Amino acid sequence: AARMNVAMDATQLNKLLTVKELSAITGYSEGTIYNMVTRREIPFLKLSRKALRFDPTEIERWIAERNAAEKARSEDKAEVA
Repeated sequence: AARMNVAMDATQLNKLLTVKELSAITGYSEGTIYNMVTRREIPFLKLSRKALRFDPTEIERWIAERNAAEKARSEDKAEVA
């Protein structure tokens, strides 16, 4: 469900992030990112058999969703304590 299949023009392709760029932005290691792709935990585009890219807009949305889920979990734990 995390994999995105969308038609893009050349200008959009220039804005997509590589694994290395995503690693620098998120702080996750490249290996962790590849594992997340394998588990379909992160939105990605597969341009070819070996080329993965990440849409910055989708990554921002994904980070916001993860932050909201983490906040909800921490609030749930605070209520129990």
